[in-house]
Amino acid sequence: MPARKDPSSRPAASKKQSRAAQKSSPKSSPKRTASHPPKSKSNTHSAAAKSSRSRGIKAVLLGLLLLSPLYFFDLSRVTTNAMMPALAKGDLVVSWDPKGFPLSLQPGNIALLDLSQDGISTNTPNFLRILAAHSEHVQFSHDAVSIDGKSLARMELTHSAIQRPASEPNVWRETLPNGSYYRIMLPQEVITGWQEGESSLREGEYFVVGDNRTASYDSRHFGPVEAQDIDAKALFVLKSASNDGLVGHWIKLIP
Repeated sequence: MPARKDPSSRPAASKKQSRAAQKSSPKSSPKRTASHPPKSKSNTHSAAAKSSRSRGIKAVLLGLLLLSPLYFFDLSRVTTNAMMPALAKGDLVVSWDPKGFPLSLQPGNIALLDLSQDGISTNTPNFLRILAAHSEHVQFSHDAVSIDGKSLARMELTHSAIQRPASEPNVWRETLPNGSYYRIMLPQEVITGWQEGESSLREGEYFVVGDNRTASYDSRHFGPVEAQDIDAKALFVLKSASNDGLVGHWIKLIP
């Protein structure tokens, strides 16, 4: 009679075979290379934060660039004809106004006055030219002006051979001691009764006068002005009130 096989031995053999099969079979997990490590969530968040900060900085810089003209420049209309022929009533003028910084002013510059200051009359032109500054001594009589005892050099630009109405003023080029020159308007005939006097300037004071000498209310009437009375320095005419093509021209006009 044949011997019966022990059924308990089958599972043991099956277990050995399964272990051998597991050892011989390749691993099914995906391979990872050292050159391409997986990105962590922290690295992704850090890159996004850096990009956001960069966009914020660019937006701030762009805003400052767009707003800087509003902060450093002033846009004003000329209120009188006191500065003819350089500026006419109604001209739109751009002026340099470095808020929070000292304003650099020299004789020959055209100043935008702060008419809200005490001591300045409401009929004072908002733009006047600086003829003298700081410790200089000014004397004026009729149409003549002298600084530290020296009369300002003048050269007539109007052609004397041309017949013109007596009401039309002559145009002259006036030169200051520092070499600055500009055009002024004087009547064809000497007018009596003009302001006469003198003024010794202290440090930080300016003597301001209109280029249209017979149509200006200025330091010849109310005396010198202080630095706090000046808002800005005129740079150029953005738009001329008259239709003469002087649109966007610089204040420094060469006759």
